[in-house]
Amino acid sequence: MHTTTGIFRRLRGQRMAGQWKPVRMYLLHEEEGQRFQRSDMPWLGSELLVLTRRAKDVLGDLLAPDCEFLPLECDEEVLWLVNPVLVAGAFDEQRSEFKRFDSSGRIMKVSRYAFHAEVVDAHRCFRIPEQAPTFVTDDVVAAARAASLTGVPFSSVWHSS
Repeated sequence: MHTTTGIFRRLRGQRMAGQWKPVRMYLLHEEEGQRFQRSDMPWLGSELLVLTRRAKDVLGDLLAPDCEFLPLECDEEVLWLVNPVLVAGAFDEQRSEFKRFDSSGRIMKVSRYAFHAEVVDAHRCFRIPEQAPTFVTDDVVAAARAASLTGVPFSSVWHSS
């Protein structure tokens, strides 16, 4: 997938549906001679989750309480950008391992995530103020795998135990 705009950087956990204008997207089928397989969740970066109609049919009900689905313009597929609602207080700095930028103190890179289970247990999809990635829970991953959705190799970053 390819886009020429940086509008996605403005998505920081607040609902945007009232002011959202669909962004034109293009699916990449090949790059530098490498062919890509069709994807139910086309890659747009670790911060963003994009769903095709098939993926939204499978995951939509699970994600809906914690997200909004923002339409994208694409000639080949019906696509939605998943905009998770921010979950403040979820990131456990004491048990996580991370590096900060010297200049701003913002988190540069997290090498080990830890979350406050009592905060995230009520959510299936979320973002944290400290960093941009979209996090989903095991039941979302299980539903995606059970439906054989393609496109995102989910990585486990935290276990509550």
